[in-house]
Amino acid sequence: MHEDRLRAILPFLRPRTEEPTGLMLLLVAILCLGIASLVALHIWRRRIQHLRMQARFAKLAAEKDLDPAQATYLAQLARQSRMNNPLLLLNSIYTFDRIVGRRAAALTGAAHESELHRIGAVRSALEFDHMPPDQPLRTTRQLESGLTVMVWHEDAERYFPWLLVARDERGLTIAPLFREDYEHFTELSHGDLLAARFWREQDTEYRFCGEVLTLDRDSFVVTLRHDEAIERLQQRDFYRLDIQFAIDFAVVDMEEGTEEDGDGGAELLGQPLKGQVVNLSAGGLSALVNRPVPGGKNLRVDPSCNQPFALGGLVGEVLGDPIPTDVIQLQFAALPPERQRVLVRQIYQYQLGRLPTND
Repeated sequence: MHEDRLRAILPFLRPRTEEPTGLMLLLVAILCLGIASLVALHIWRRRIQHLRMQARFAKLAAEKDLDPAQATYLAQLARQSRMNNPLLLLNSIYTFDRIVGRRAAALTGAAHESELHRIGAVRSALEFDHMPPDQPLRTTRQLESGLTVMVWHEDAERYFPWLLVARDERGLTIAPLFREDYEHFTELSHGDLLAARFWREQDTEYRFCGEVLTLDRDSFVVTLRHDEAIERLQQRDFYRLDIQFAIDFAVVDMEEGTEEDGDGGAELLGQPLKGQVVNLSAGGLSALVNRPVPGGKNLRVDPSCNQPFALGGLVGEVLGDPIPTDVIQLQFAALPPERQRVLVRQIYQYQLGRLPTND
């Protein structure tokens, strides 16, 4: 009995499938064609953009006096790096060093010497082997030969002047400026790290660290691996020379260029503010003074200052909270570039023992 009832309702329990109508098939076909058309249009547009970019790249490379082989090499590096705008390789030294410099850093051994020479030739053709002063340096690949760098090693008691003899895509070739300094680097060996700093004309001070790749112990000519991210200092971070000598100041009004006569400066007027320099840099100095000076005050160095450093007449702002203290931090304000260059040179010369002070 029960089986007869089940057989009667089974047709209603089975899923039924109907053949798609012609209209449904047409809609599905149109949808598929639309999707395929969009994909094809996107691929076609990307292809056209790629061909146009290739044409622009080749044209700009020719304008930059690159030969076809050099242009092809750069285009390959751009593709490998998945660059959205390969033209930056030809226009931006920073992009060039980020992409091409990274490739050069990966090349080791004599087997890659020809590719390193090719990169060097491309750099020279693009005039990326030197930079204008208004563009800050970011890697040691942008340094120019002939630069004097102050070098320090863990076995040396101070910085010593070395000369940047040459620079290529593998590294920096440097040598001590004075033969008598050889003895301070006798323990130097392959793989050691050398800390260095240098002053760039019309710019600021930089610091970097390089690994010793090669070392000639007879001439002490050293090749350093490039530092891909050198440190660019602000004036307050300049190297500070620990030195003591007498100095006189006067409180001044920066806007009027005259001595201040109120608001905390009156007690300093009519009496020289005498001090003793504690340390000195190209950006400012620290001094012990005979009376407290609030932060924010402007002091002018006595123009008759006859110390060996070009400080006479310089104006600086006292840094720090307005809490009276006998030790002041003075940051030079509106320091002319020429005076700054002279001051940096004198600080370097003093470190070398070639600039006596007048105590």
